[in-house]
Amino acid sequence: YNKGWILDELGNYQEAIVCYDKALALNPPSALLESFWNNKGFALRQLDRYDEAIQCYDRAIEINPLDMNAWNNKGAALNRLLRYTEAISCLENAIEIDESFANPWSHKGYALSRLGKLTESIYCLN
Repeated sequence: YNKGWILDELGNYQEAIVCYDKALALNPPSALLESFWNNKGFALRQLDRYDEAIQCYDRAIEINPLDMNAWNNKGAALNRLLRYTEAISCLENAIEIDESFANPWSHKGYALSRLGKLTESIYCLN
């Protein structure tokens, strides 16, 4: 797992995915399992494999519905797929969990702007 994270940091996303798959195959405790799925999703997202990333985020959310990072990351991936309404729903879940977390606000503002809701977008980006 740590090797996968370091590979992510180095931009070696395909290698990181291999590490996360190996870690997942070890059937780790649920607290770690949640992180593995979220991090694998991040690596997939960096490779523009958004549908696969969303599946990973869904697995993390199944384990812990209060995982704001997984909700945020899923929303970001949905934005990349131009699925803005779905993205906003996910990002609102992340914001509900921790409204001080800036990333979902930014992603939500972007999605709203793409839907032509500029006033709402500006609110999110302030």
